[in-house]
Amino acid sequence: VFGLCLVLLPLSALNLRRQTVFSNSLELWRDTLAKSPRSDTAANNLGYALIEKGENQSALEAFQVALQLTGGQKANALAGAALAMENLHRPREAEQCYQKAVALDELYRHPDQLVEAMAMTQDLAAVLQRIQSRLVRP
Repeated sequence: VFGLCLVLLPLSALNLRRQTVFSNSLELWRDTLAKSPRSDTAANNLGYALIEKGENQSALEAFQVALQLTGGQKANALAGAALAMENLHRPREAEQCYQKAVALDELYRHPDQLVEAMAMTQDLAAVLQRIQSRLVRP
């Protein structure tokens, strides 16, 4: 029993320390990107977590990291950058990013389908639809 306690005590301390990382998606992706700085997925998902918290400038920076790691070839990061730019009141840049996302993946032309595929929340899809509506005006 004493030996078991000697093993469980340090493991419990490690467990408690790691629980903060899993407390929310923002902390999870910050930790993941810190440990894997070459992960475009971590940078991209951090960007979306930051948008959800209203930290649009930091989100844009995370998306830029994801795009740098992929040579600008990640539609999801381009769509995220479009969302962040739209929220930062930079509509022309948002439109450019959105158009690049659509060029890489036609699914982004249909934000409602992104919601159905559980790739994006309804709120974020609505922002993409707003960007899209400016582009299709006569």
